[in-house]
Amino acid sequence: MKKSSSILIILFGLFSFSFGHEYINTQIDGKNVQLLQVDLSSEYKVVTSLSQDGDSLETLVDNVGGVSGVNGVYFCPDDYSECDGNYTHTYRVYEGQHESKYGEDLGARGLFGFDDNGLPLMILNNYGYVDGIDRNFNENKFEKLQYGLANYPVLMLNGENVVNESKDIMDDKMTTPGTKSFICSTNNQEEVIMGTVSDVNIEGLADFVDESLGCYDAINLDAGGSLGMMYENDKKMSPGREIMDAFVVVKKEDYDPAQIQDSSQNQQQDMGNYTIRGDDLYYNQQKVYDVDLDSFEYLGEGYGKDDSYVYYEGEALTIQWGEDPQNVQPGYSVEWADASTFEKIGDGYFKDKNYIYKNGEALKGEELEDYKDIQESQETSTSLTQQQIQTARGFMRKLDSIIDGKAATNPEKRKLYRQVSSKIHNATQDYDKSDRVMFDYIRYLCYQRYNRL
Repeated sequence: MKKSSSILIILFGLFSFSFGHEYINTQIDGKNVQLLQVDLSSEYKVVTSLSQDGDSLETLVDNVGGVSGVNGVYFCPDDYSECDGNYTHTYRVYEGQHESKYGEDLGARGLFGFDDNGLPLMILNNYGYVDGIDRNFNENKFEKLQYGLANYPVLMLNGENVVNESKDIMDDKMTTPGTKSFICSTNNQEEVIMGTVSDVNIEGLADFVDESLGCYDAINLDAGGSLGMMYENDKKMSPGREIMDAFVVVKKEDYDPAQIQDSSQNQQQDMGNYTIRGDDLYYNQQKVYDVDLDSFEYLGEGYGKDDSYVYYEGEALTIQWGEDPQNVQPGYSVEWADASTFEKIGDGYFKDKNYIYKNGEALKGEELEDYKDIQESQETSTSLTQQQIQTARGFMRKLDSIIDGKAATNPEKRKLYRQVSSKIHNATQDYDKSDRVMFDYIRYLCYQRYNRL
């Protein structure tokens, strides 16, 4: 792997000893470079700091008792008109607690973080729904991750420059030269480098961290108005807006998660879109009534519960049978979700002792049968060969193209994916389980698309 002698001279000249963590501001090949470099064998380590509705970089660093930090990953700022004022975020991990809208499906993103020993860990887990880097890496190590943020494109993976695998999903901001940011680890897993490089597009950024810094695993971070860096509590670069997360350098001996101040700094407790203010619980600024705050627990994906009720998006979760309750007819009935047994089971599904739930509704009829089929296909998918996986994903890419050409609306696309799944089921139901495994996997991928449209 070709290296630029200029940057290596700087790095090795400065860091031929245990340096703890250092800030570098220099110029290489006409590019302005600002770096934070952390020796993980020293008294420092790197953690994440998360916000639920946006904070300054200084606040994010202070919230975890840090001394230095850089901005995190892509999100949807409130000044982006296409976002309708809604913040969004991707896969994030803090103190072993994982936040994700799509389970462990990272799509084209690389999840860069740190394991329970404080060592760098990169995870890729693409179910095949989106384009981009189409490979898996350390996908069975989610439970080892203590801190992490996911973003795309992946720049370096296992010492290989892989940025071109995501070229089809790069937008104009990525392909246009400007100041870009990144985080990476070295081959020996003893050092982490994060920072900015000027006058590069994303492909140029990948080349730079590969050839000039010798990065082993690396992801792109957010740029533009989100760019920010602090070193020893001194602002080197300030974001032009509030951001959702950051990678933060902390001293190991001083870091105590149990004493970390709440990110709102005003004794508010944020849990997804739920917020506790004083003695009241709110969902998206709307008050949730008759909830027991002492026993309330946020479960993720809009769900929460107390000792008596389950809540979905701020409303008590009920199961209704019969006609619309606004025009009650004989046979109509309603029952409450069972709070004592209600729990998350993954991939957006929840259950209690009586029902399976998705998007705040109990599954009935065809949806329940689909769920049972998916569970069976997931169980069989462990026996898939790599060739079968690649064949199935190749089939889905062609199917996606066909459906995109035939259907103009999401409901039409959902209908076509269901039809394909049903036809595969009817054609293969008499097959032996071992012969049906790849077709069940294709049906699973169809159902993923159906469920997300």
